[in-house]
Amino acid sequence: MPDIGAPPTAIHYSLHTAECGRPACPPFVACFVSPPSVSYDAESQCPMPPPPVIRSVLIDRSTAATYAAWFKALADPTRVQILNLLAAAHRPLSVGEIVEHAEVGQPTVSHHLKILAQMRLVRRRRDGTSVLYTVDRAALESCPSAADAVSGRPLLR
Repeated sequence: MPDIGAPPTAIHYSLHTAECGRPACPPFVACFVSPPSVSYDAESQCPMPPPPVIRSVLIDRSTAATYAAWFKALADPTRVQILNLLAAAHRPLSVGEIVEHAEVGQPTVSHHLKILAQMRLVRRRRDGTSVLYTVDRAALESCPSAADAVSGRPLLR
């Protein structure tokens, strides 16, 4: 077998002629020379095609919309910090208590809490004239599952 070295990074389409330099594959099979991270068939030394997309692992549209809304809500660093603060507190916090730890003012904290509550990532409870916020642990625990589902990793049940 000729020494052809590491595969080039550019995609190279060839019908295995003498110029290809790779051992012959079955006739008329295109060779896709790609980055070294691609796995190669041991017998032909040609890159193996990627596995087919399996429809049963695709997320349905409704679930995808829910996950996208969660990811959008978590796309703001202030909201992530507020969620982290509420999760670490292990008790309900008022807007004033959250503002003490945030790098933004009360109107901004209230705005972010409203978004987090709409996405059901936090719960709010009125206590006299105050509104107290807690993290919704069930929703927060669903976030890694959502990330796993989107990335195609198997979900643990």
